[in-house]
Amino acid sequence: MADFSNSTKPADLLLDSLGSLGSPSLLLDTYIPGYSIISNVLVNFLRLDVSRVVPILGAIFALSKTWDYLYYQIRYQILHYLTCSILITSELDAYYNISRFLTDKKNLGKRSSDLVALSNRRPDGTFIDPELERAEREPGGGRAKGRHRRTQEYEAQLESYQYFWYNGRLFIWFRQRDNRSNLDYHSSRTVEAKLYCFSANTTPIKELIEDSAAYQEARNAGLTKIYRPASAKQRSYGDVHWRSATGRPSRPLGTVIMSKEKKNALVADIEQYLLPATRKWYSQRGIPYRRGYLFYGAPGTGKTSLSFALAGLLDLSIYCVSLAEKSMTEEDLFELFSQLPASCLVLLEDIDIAGLQKRDDKVIREEASEEGETPEHKKAASDGDSRVTLSGLLNVIDGVASHEGRVLIMTTNDIEGLDKALLRPGRIDVKTHFPKSSKSDAHDLFVQTFMNYDGDSIDEKQEIPSSLKRLAEQFSGRIPDAKFTPAEIQGFLLAWKNSEPDVAVAKVEDWIEGRASTEGTAYSLTKEK
Repeated sequence: MADFSNSTKPADLLLDSLGSLGSPSLLLDTYIPGYSIISNVLVNFLRLDVSRVVPILGAIFALSKTWDYLYYQIRYQILHYLTCSILITSELDAYYNISRFLTDKKNLGKRSSDLVALSNRRPDGTFIDPELERAEREPGGGRAKGRHRRTQEYEAQLESYQYFWYNGRLFIWFRQRDNRSNLDYHSSRTVEAKLYCFSANTTPIKELIEDSAAYQEARNAGLTKIYRPASAKQRSYGDVHWRSATGRPSRPLGTVIMSKEKKNALVADIEQYLLPATRKWYSQRGIPYRRGYLFYGAPGTGKTSLSFALAGLLDLSIYCVSLAEKSMTEEDLFELFSQLPASCLVLLEDIDIAGLQKRDDKVIREEASEEGETPEHKKAASDGDSRVTLSGLLNVIDGVASHEGRVLIMTTNDIEGLDKALLRPGRIDVKTHFPKSSKSDAHDLFVQTFMNYDGDSIDEKQEIPSSLKRLAEQFSGRIPDAKFTPAEIQGFLLAWKNSEPDVAVAKVEDWIEGRASTEGTAYSLTKEK
């Protein structure tokens, strides 16, 4: 029978093999430089044997890594097999609707323990609608004592899971950076989100998305949504999209001082155009379903104001583009117009300063000769800073691939300077002139400033007190016809809005005299010496 009493045990063989590699201190010195020195110092001065602590720390580290692995594997299996999900990218309205919904509905259930304080921007970086500001402010109220204080709001951080109950079901909201995007990490829009639900299908998720959209629509009632192009930095990375810039209370049409006949004609024309029957009529006859308007007149005559009032009246979102922006390219403009919704109002402001003016070649050659420049250099300099050419703009407006269904409003201070190709029917269907204020306009501005209206908005049918009517007639009688713009007269009246109306009547002649020497400047509350 074999004798194994003197045989080497496996444990001894393992120790011998480790010993051949050197002591534990030497092994640790290989991976942790300076370990032996630190160990000797702790032993000599603190009587602490590090070799006893290291195995415990190693075990804790191994357990933590094991726990992390098991946690992520279990979470993955649960989310993969027990839930349904919908991916929502941050350029969609649904992303903001859900984020806002979760922020406002603080009683939905367990929220994330990792929060971030919200500023006046959306979770994707764009500005939040100032509905809270509008709802919390009361008209009047005496003198302001500083900036209005908003209630601080919070939401879950990126890369964190937010759990909540809704309609008896458990949901999970997870947001992260979109690593597939070619934008840099700090870009404000590189966010995508996944909405999970413990359900056999996506129906509960779709219901939540619809409910959040309805909630946001009710929250924004009475507001006109304003969209602007993404920042130049985002567009330079190819990320061309519309961002929600803000939302402002819809402006009543009665606050825009101009001929009622013109206003009513414009409203009737746009309303007729937006009817479903009109779209069908255009389609049957093969006519592109587009409508263009040109508002022209001096600065401050109400062109942009009427555009916003029309958008509010017709419940349309307004998409604003400035062709004078140096970073705006024709490719950006094409992409932006391709993303427009089926029914909206597009505002191209001040197209006369965007380098789209007509210039006669003979005039350019004469100017170049006088200034000692080449005609080519002079023509390039006269084209402005815009990177959008006239031909590019025309293709966007009515090219083969141009968008249909939108209401296009262009504003200009100088209609004579625009190329005839831009003004032809099909591109510009209706032209509306905005003249400087008449005596009747001055009368209406005075009444609008000092009238105490019963409701929250101006009611044109409300009877004007006889005393105010008399003062308005005195005021308008002192305002010369076609001399001042509505913005200039309103600027003067706003300076006295908290005074008695007769004070404004008494001060108006001094103001008119002062305008002769300070034309184009703001109204001064004190006389300049």
